[in-house]
Amino acid sequence: MNIKIEQIEMLGNRILIKPDTAKEHEIITAGGLVTATGKQIQSRDGIQSMEDMDIPTGIVVATGDECIKLKVGDRVMFSPFSGKKLVFQLDTYLLMSEPEPVLKIK
Repeated sequence: MNIKIEQIEMLGNRILIKPDTAKEHEIITAGGLVTATGKQIQSRDGIQSMEDMDIPTGIVVATGDECIKLKVGDRVMFSPFSGKKLVFQLDTYLLMSEPEPVLKIK
């Protein structure tokens, strides 16, 4: 799409998220292991499951007028299968409803 992010207006309870790249944000486990966001781990039998994936994170870049809990600039975690992928001027974003992110990172 040849639309600039500044040209869009979110409607309702929709939010637009700029997903973090694997190198931008890392999650440290309780045991001290560092895992890159969105990295998929291959299991021994070759089958991947939700338990094998890290939960992706991102920054809210736009919100609709009905959003209550999230605002622009909030960092959130969401399901790897959430949202609709949109591309604006070669940048990838995710469009989803406000209830979809599983938690807000403070």
